[in-house]
Amino acid sequence: MSEEKKKIAEKLLEAQIEFVIDQATNEDFENLLKEEINHFYDEIDKLTLNDVVTPGQIKEVIAKYAKEMEIHGAVPELMGEIAKHVYNHPAHDEHTLNDILSDEQFKEVLDKSLEMEEFRERLIKQAISNPVYAALVSELLYNGIKDYATDNAVTKNIPGASSMMKLGKNMMNKAAPKLEKVIEENVKKFIEKNANSTLKQSEKFLTKVLDNEKISEISLEIWDKAKVKKLSSFRKVVSADDIEDFLVLGYEFWKNFRETAYFNSLIESGVDFFFTKYGESTLTLILEEVSIERSMLVDDAMRFAPPIIELLNEKGILAKVLRRRLEPFYFSDTTLAIL
Repeated sequence: MSEEKKKIAEKLLEAQIEFVIDQATNEDFENLLKEEINHFYDEIDKLTLNDVVTPGQIKEVIAKYAKEMEIHGAVPELMGEIAKHVYNHPAHDEHTLNDILSDEQFKEVLDKSLEMEEFRERLIKQAISNPVYAALVSELLYNGIKDYATDNAVTKNIPGASSMMKLGKNMMNKAAPKLEKVIEENVKKFIEKNANSTLKQSEKFLTKVLDNEKISEISLEIWDKAKVKKLSSFRKVVSADDIEDFLVLGYEFWKNFRETAYFNSLIESGVDFFFTKYGESTLTLILEEVSIERSMLVDDAMRFAPPIIELLNEKGILAKVLRRRLEPFYFSDTTLAIL
C-alpha cells in the first residue's frame, strides 16, 4: 500500500511541476503576472512600513553593505576601465555641450546662483583675506611702480633720459651693490604694511563690480562660446588618466569616510526621519511616493521574467528547482497518509 501511495505521489508531483512550468511559459503568463501584482497591491495596502520592517533592521543592512562590506580591488579597477572606455566614446565627437544642457537649464542654474548674494560676498571676502591674494596685490603694485620708474612719459619724451636712468642705476649698483635689493625689500614691506586699505578697497570694488547683472552678462557670454563646442574638446582639460585618478581618490575617500562617526550619524538620522514620516503609511502609499506604479512592475517583470524562465526551462533547471522544493511535501508521511 505504501509503494502504491508513493507512485501516486510521484504522479501528482510530476503533474504539478508540469502545471507550474506551463503557467510560466505559455502566452497567458502576462495576465498571470498582472493578476498576482494586483493581489500584491491589495495586500500591501493593508500593511504599513512599521508592520514589515524596523529602523534597526534598515540600519543593520546599511551598516553591512555601506560600512562593513569589503570592496574588492577589482571593483575600482573595473570602474577605471569603464571610465576610460566611456571617455573615448565617439559620441563625444558628435554632440555639443548644448545637446546635454539647454539654454533654459543653464539660465535657471545661473539665476539660482545669482540669488546666493550672501555666499558670493563671503567668497569674495575669504578670497581677499587670503595671504596669497595679499602677496599678489603687493607684487602687482611693486612691479607697477618699478616699471613706471624705468618706463614712463618722462623717460620716453626727454632725449637721453632713459639712458641716464640706466647709467644711474649701473653706477648705484657699482657703488652699493646691495642697495637695489634693500630698496626693493623696503618698497615691498611698505606696500605689504599698507596693503590692508588697498585690500579693503579691492573688496568693495569686486563686490560692486560683480553684481548680478555683470555676472549674468559674463556668464552668458562664456556659455554662448562654450555651448557650441564638441564634448570631445574638453578632453584637452581632463585626460583619461585624470578620470581614473579621481575614481581611485574617490574610492579611497569613500573607504575612509564610511568609517567615520559623522557618516554613521547621518545614516542614523536619515533612517529615523524616514520612519518618522512614513512609518504609519501603507506600503502602497510609499510606492506611489517614489513613483513606482503597477504598470511599471508588470512591464519590468515581462521584460526579464519570460527569457529567464525560458532559459531555465530549456536547461532543465526550472524542473529541478520545483522538484527539489515540492518533493519533500509529496513524499512526507502526512501527504502519504492522506493519499
